[in-house]
Amino acid sequence: MELITVLLRRKTVFVLTVIFVSLFSVLVAYQITPRFEATVRIKKEQTVNESIQAWMWPRRARSDLYGELRSLQSESLFETTMERLGLDQDAEFNGSMLRSWADHLISLDIFWPVVRYFRSLTGQNGKRNTTRTDNHSVATGILMDTMTTRLDTSGLGPSLDTVDRNASRNFDGSIVSKVYSVTAKSVDPQKAADIANTFADVYMTNEIQQRVRDIRVARTRSGYRRKQLLAAITDSERAIDNLLSSRVLVGDGYNVASARLAVAKADYAEQKMRLAHVQNLLESGQRIIAMKEAQRSPLIQRLRAREARLLHQIGEFGQVIGERHPKLQNLRAKLSTTRRGIGEEQIKFVQELESELRVAGARVRTHLGELKFLDAQRRASSRDLGRLRHLQREVEVKEKIYEKYVRELEESATNVPLENEVLYRIISPAVASVASIYPHRSKIMTLGFFVSLGLGTILVLVFERSDSGFRSAAQVVSTIGIPVLGIIPELASAEKDGRAPSDAILTAPGSPYSEAIRSVRTALTLTNIDAPPKIILVASALPGEGKTSLSVSLARHAAMSSVSGKVILVDCDLRRPTVSGVMRLRANAGLTELLTGQADLDEVLKTDPRSGLHVLPAVSGHHSPADILNSQSMRDLLAQLSTNYDLVIIDSPAIDSVSDSRILAHMAHATIFVVQWLVTPRAKVIDSLRKLTSAGGRNAAVVLQGAEPVKRGRLGLSQYQRA
Repeated sequence: MELITVLLRRKTVFVLTVIFVSLFSVLVAYQITPRFEATVRIKKEQTVNESIQAWMWPRRARSDLYGELRSLQSESLFETTMERLGLDQDAEFNGSMLRSWADHLISLDIFWPVVRYFRSLTGQNGKRNTTRTDNHSVATGILMDTMTTRLDTSGLGPSLDTVDRNASRNFDGSIVSKVYSVTAKSVDPQKAADIANTFADVYMTNEIQQRVRDIRVARTRSGYRRKQLLAAITDSERAIDNLLSSRVLVGDGYNVASARLAVAKADYAEQKMRLAHVQNLLESGQRIIAMKEAQRSPLIQRLRAREARLLHQIGEFGQVIGERHPKLQNLRAKLSTTRRGIGEEQIKFVQELESELRVAGARVRTHLGELKFLDAQRRASSRDLGRLRHLQREVEVKEKIYEKYVRELEESATNVPLENEVLYRIISPAVASVASIYPHRSKIMTLGFFVSLGLGTILVLVFERSDSGFRSAAQVVSTIGIPVLGIIPELASAEKDGRAPSDAILTAPGSPYSEAIRSVRTALTLTNIDAPPKIILVASALPGEGKTSLSVSLARHAAMSSVSGKVILVDCDLRRPTVSGVMRLRANAGLTELLTGQADLDEVLKTDPRSGLHVLPAVSGHHSPADILNSQSMRDLLAQLSTNYDLVIIDSPAIDSVSDSRILAHMAHATIFVVQWLVTPRAKVIDSLRKLTSAGGRNAAVVLQGAEPVKRGRLGLSQYQRA
């Protein structure tokens, strides 16, 4: 909303900017030389020949497409097109052909004698040069760059994915087709069509000739390929013969070794189990002489028999003789010796079992190594057998390829014409266009219009920011944080009629000026409804900002609106008193005489006959106005006036010039700070208000004076009239 208000306020700048930029964009759009384009479409149909290209087409489809698009941008094509059409002598494509107005003037016959005379003075040939210039090569290079820039070659046929699918599907020899477009641009529509058609013709001719050369080269390479295939077949057959002669086949030795290993592992497991059983018996404290293997030992059998006999004898003698009998002790000693012998034999038996287990393990390892050796031989034999089969299949395939290759080469050499493998034709020739493609006038004008809107807005904001003064109440509040009582408009010439602005309160009470004064007084009263200010100081930062006019207007309006009519205006500008002059009052004594005791209040007091306003003028100056205003007499006078009157308005000098207003600020109940609209610098306003506040000023508020309603836009007087 604030932006709209600013635009309305600066609508002249905004509208002029929009009009100027828009007209400039229209002028530019219609001054740019129009360009036309013409497009020719070339269709390429290619039959995939298995003998030459079918086997490589699926892998090269993508690269071939890129290569063909690059060939359309070949420099030789542009140069041939240029020579056919003579474009090197065309000023549009050759910048060196452009001549200035001076060149055209010199070329006239009437000026040629003068030119020849000056050339003779410099030693140059005086003959007119009618041949091609020496910078033809430079012009040709410029032309090539121009044509390359203006000639757009792009494939409008299948995409890369489509080409890949066609390549795999058309492997059986079907036709693969592509469409290319060639677009030429020129200031002449017919010239653009001629360039495009000529370029297409040059391209098709070059492609057919290049195709013939490529196929011949391919056939030459095919002969070399045939020799390579024959050499590969010979090498494979030789490898088969060598493999058959050196091949070693493993017979039944692997199976026999495997059986031996199984028997050895079983024997090893049995020996290990017997040893574990014997060790378990020994660990449990049992005897192993009951085992079958132990019973087979003759020594163990004799020791067991002797043990049994000794036990029998000990049993018999134990019943007949006593326990301590020597013979019985001797039998028991023999029994102990016999049992010790049995224990030693058990240890020897375990050692024999361990030895047999080690022998069985060695036997297993021996058979295992033999089996691994035989297995390696068997695998080598299997690999040789697989290689042999692979070589045999490879020889068969190569022989078939070789036979087919030779047969197709013979057929292509006798039956297939080289030129029929690829067919080029123009499916859409270039024609002269009626509508130009450049410039896009509607886009340029639309862009210019939007640019004008943006530029106009920027200029309005720049002008708005460049204002050193205040324009609206919102600016005052946002800048210095002090409320604004109102905006006083500048009086029109019809309202002024050669009189002071304050006279409009009397002569035109319904005018915008009077309504603005009424709004200021109402806002001043509403600052404190219960106890409205009675002593009001009117001050400003600089002289000539209309504070006296505001003081008189506000005092007259208050006097006319007050029920009792007790309003007094005090002129405290002792240096340049102007109140009596504005109100056309004759006064011989004033405030200075009253404060110095030279006159009484009744003697100096004046009354405005038209409004009933009491005025305390200032007639003569004083050598020290600040001292007299800061005196106790001044304080007593203001106290007396505030008691006798409903409203006391004090007109003071400028704050920035003297200190009188700062002295009066702490005596007043409220201060009206007058700021001239768009004139008073903001820095001066801020500095003066700071001085006023530091001096003890209370309830300061701002009034913008002298605003022009037309320039204020929507922030004009109508808002205050509605208030």
